[in-house]
Amino acid sequence: MKPSEAGRPNRVYPVARGVAPPPRRTPFLTRQFIVVGLTGLVLSTCLGWFIFQGPGAAWLRRFNFHIPEAEAKSVPVPLPVAPPPPAPVVVAPAVPFSEVEKVLEAKCLKCHGAMKQKGGLDLRTIDAMIRGGDSGPSLVPGKPDESAIWESIRDGTMPPEKSKRLNDAEKELIRKWIEGLR
Repeated sequence: MKPSEAGRPNRVYPVARGVAPPPRRTPFLTRQFIVVGLTGLVLSTCLGWFIFQGPGAAWLRRFNFHIPEAEAKSVPVPLPVAPPPPAPVVVAPAVPFSEVEKVLEAKCLKCHGAMKQKGGLDLRTIDAMIRGGDSGPSLVPGKPDESAIWESIRDGTMPPEKSKRLNDAEKELIRKWIEGLR
């Protein structure tokens, strides 16, 4: 006898004579759980049908226990789904920066450019305009009336030299450009 088989009884079943070995037995507790589980499932299903769809529904209605028809028919109720987040809105500015840049280059960058930045203000890029200078931000995207750059252009204080003042078309171009920024 092998050491691994020492604790097991040595049973030999006569398969050759046509006698099958006895069936494997399911442990007692496992059978109980299966029977109880299946019985519970069948009973709860029958009871649910009886109460909500069968004769029990009419009996419950006698006591003013109302079951709406939609609930009585076992219709799956869809779960609430959050709406998808809104897609970011990309709005192209009404006036491209390249057009405004030409005006700024001709009239403003001598004093507010790479070599010289009066008041700490650099007008070469949009980010630099939003950052502003010594007196704070000079550009508020989408709001020309709150932008210091537009106020000084509208009032005629910038550019200070009379020969470099912006004409009405250039002023309107810059105002529309600021309104179009988002």
